[in-house]
Amino acid sequence: MLRDGTVRGTRWSSHQAFVIAAIGATLGLGNAWRFPGLVAEHGGLAFVAVYLVVLGLLGLPLLLAELVLARRVTGALPVHFPAEVRLSQAAPAWRAWPWLVMVAAWMVLACLLVTGSWLLGYLAAAFQGGFANPTPRAVALRFDALASAPTVAIGWLTLFLGSAVAVSAAGVRRSVEHAAWGGLVLAGFAWGTALIGVLVDGEAGAGFARLYTFDPSALGGVGLIAALTQAFYTLTLGVGVMHAYATHLPPGGALPMLAWRIVLADTLFALLATLVVLGLLAAAGLEPATGPRLLFERLPLAFARVAGGGWLAVALYSGLVVLAWLTTLALLEPLVLALAAWRRLGRARAALLVGVSLWLATTLLLVAFAGTPGGRWAGQGPYGWLEFLGGRLLTPLAALLAALFVGWQLEERSCRLVLALVPEPLYRAWRVLLRYLAPPLLVLLLLVVTGILPGR
Repeated sequence: MLRDGTVRGTRWSSHQAFVIAAIGATLGLGNAWRFPGLVAEHGGLAFVAVYLVVLGLLGLPLLLAELVLARRVTGALPVHFPAEVRLSQAAPAWRAWPWLVMVAAWMVLACLLVTGSWLLGYLAAAFQGGFANPTPRAVALRFDALASAPTVAIGWLTLFLGSAVAVSAAGVRRSVEHAAWGGLVLAGFAWGTALIGVLVDGEAGAGFARLYTFDPSALGGVGLIAALTQAFYTLTLGVGVMHAYATHLPPGGALPMLAWRIVLADTLFALLATLVVLGLLAAAGLEPATGPRLLFERLPLAFARVAGGGWLAVALYSGLVVLAWLTTLALLEPLVLALAAWRRLGRARAALLVGVSLWLATTLLLVAFAGTPGGRWAGQGPYGWLEFLGGRLLTPLAALLAALFVGWQLEERSCRLVLALVPEPLYRAWRVLLRYLAPPLLVLLLLVVTGILPGR
């Protein structure tokens, strides 16, 4: 990357490399810690069917919109987007949108780093056989010991974040691309191993039955909102990741096909994670859960109750750490691009400065957790505030503004030029979805996740 923020000489080696990196960015923890619980709670395949519909009507059009914008705005959003605003004759206020995206990405990443640090600590415990015979009290004490000892968690944070910053600093083609390939291979091996372990347990069929059940009556309004929420957050939209990764795309390529491959891979992994998590919990006689409670309460209990739980713990926590790390690497990209272009810095220096700012912020979050026993996952304290502002408010708001800009402000001639190979009916369908369906759905999502409307 040059100091002006352009990406000449730093492109992915191929379109396939971009797809691999984007898949690594989207798999994330949401598919592992949220999707299985939602499937179990809201009617099994009935929920999956609704989720796939929303993914096609909202997630895919928004993803394609970010890729189209990346073809028009090549480089760091805060530096190069104002030129597109002028060309589109849009209101000058649109120039603030990239900074909204950057703030959202930084906040979301700071929260993710807390979870990534804890997961690395749990992976170390799994390698040491720490989940052999835990009781519910022992499980609670293990997490309390990690959360109340910030120096230990900060050590894991330094390793987790430092490795991602080092990879990012070395460049896209030379480092990030290889890390994405390697990370997906490791994640596939870890989750595949866990699936085999669950399949050989005779009690796992009860968990699979939760997925294969088709019960529309269990959906309700809450289930529909949950499908909308999951379909949006699963693709890492609204935080500049897809735009940043797509700026490194080589010329050519059918953008809709690239987007479709990303969505397909993300969906297949979500179903794989559902089989593993629900099968494991059923074999252990435990009810599903979502979020951190699944990772740090239910899973440790499950490992103690199934045969081969020790190596299953190693496999699953390895897979979870890799997923969190790949998302961390992806979220660094828009921030590094923006800082390098804005302050005219080299990539390595920009990555280091971004990493230091995140390390300091996450350290403060970890210290705050140590001082707030109980209710840690109830949205209280600095972590809860940051998660609310970045994840629930700014991220869907940024995605809404992106849909409005690409759908209504960006010249249609520019969009059609980028999507010249797309058949006219498909192009028109995308425009209609982006202009008329995506905005009201995103407004609904924003109102629900911020608590203005009930539904969670």
